[in-house]
Amino acid sequence: MNALKKAFGEVDSMRAVCKQTVASIPGDLIGAGPSPDGMNRADMSKAADQYRHNRGWVFASIRPIAQKIAGQPIRVGRVTGSPGVRSKGATKPDPLPTHPILDLLANPNDLMVAWSLMYSLVASLELTGRAFLWVTERNGKREAFPLPSSWIEGSQGQATITHWRVRPEGRGEAMSIPAAEVVYLSYPNPADPKGSISPLQAIAAAVDADEQIIASQASAFSRGLNPQFALTAGSLPGQEHKPHLTNTQRKALINTIRRLYSGIHKHGEPLILDAVITGIERLSDKPAEMDWMDSGKMTKARILQGFGVNPIIAGEVEGANRASATVAELHFCNYTLNPKIELISQCLTEWLSPMFGGSLVVWIEPCQANDAELKAKKWEAGARFGVVTENEFRSEVLGLPEIPGGDLRIGEADSFVDQVSRQVSDALSQRDVFKRNGKANLLATGR
Repeated sequence: MNALKKAFGEVDSMRAVCKQTVASIPGDLIGAGPSPDGMNRADMSKAADQYRHNRGWVFASIRPIAQKIAGQPIRVGRVTGSPGVRSKGATKPDPLPTHPILDLLANPNDLMVAWSLMYSLVASLELTGRAFLWVTERNGKREAFPLPSSWIEGSQGQATITHWRVRPEGRGEAMSIPAAEVVYLSYPNPADPKGSISPLQAIAAAVDADEQIIASQASAFSRGLNPQFALTAGSLPGQEHKPHLTNTQRKALINTIRRLYSGIHKHGEPLILDAVITGIERLSDKPAEMDWMDSGKMTKARILQGFGVNPIIAGEVEGANRASATVAELHFCNYTLNPKIELISQCLTEWLSPMFGGSLVVWIEPCQANDAELKAKKWEAGARFGVVTENEFRSEVLGLPEIPGGDLRIGEADSFVDQVSRQVSDALSQRDVFKRNGKANLLATGR
């Protein structure tokens, strides 16, 4: 009875201490939920924190998206209708061969080329849900710089945004940039008309779980006990107590165990325990027991699907074939890349076009899946109906150089076989004429 009273007293004392501790924690930390260090856990809603998660499966998901869009051609066309017409739902005009917008995007600044500029914008969109392209003039030349979302402190203006407050990393004071000089790209947040949300933020729980698994693996390898088994030594004959083994004896036992049971060819062999070794106990956990593999597969699938990327596009070829790779690329182009390309195109038209006089449509060429079988059937049909030229067929399908006279559509000019057949027919006709004429001459002379 006294023992129970003592135990209950200790519980009441612990409860009082817990209440006092909880009361001393600010309310915003309690609302943040549990975290590894007992304090605030990152929810990946801050841009600076979102950029730091560009690693692991997040990087593997963003890389093919940004690389593919960065390699697509950019076009500029002039609107022929009323001024102010946007590209939303409108047919793209014929692209202009040259334009200052094309020159600007091809050589945006002293540090970047067109590919690196577009890659940065797309990656920022995927990580933070926003991307900013600042177009300014320096020394009489227009330049374009991608601004990290973590540099943007906010905006100024009531009904519309007139300026962006930008604080570059390491700069003490924020600077104000006119909104007319900034191309603003964002993924809309249905819960906030003026806000944005990123794919990373939407799958923050899966990303956090994956990073915890990786941290657990690293901790197990760097801080775990490396010996996998513990051997229990028995008493020597004639002795009641277990001996204290010397270093030489320990090494001899270990080498004996390794020689008898180590190696994959001895997997599953029984271990015989005797008076020397009386017991064996596993110390470290196996990967299967820690469930790293299954948990890693689940978080990987959630992250890839959150960004709209399938394992084949991410570089996984095990178990893939030509048919599945074609379907994977088709799905990636139609449901991941092209919607993002349309968003970027409309934003470029909305904010970049007015910087160059307006009445322009700026767009990125949509991605198309490379289906070799379907492409061959299309060219075969085009050749059969005579809608492609011989040089086009040689160049695009066969990879052969152009030939003189090959600019006519297939069917308009005689093929080689037709030419040979006609020449043979002409030769036969001439021979027949020669025979008839020779026979007529013989009859006329009476020979």
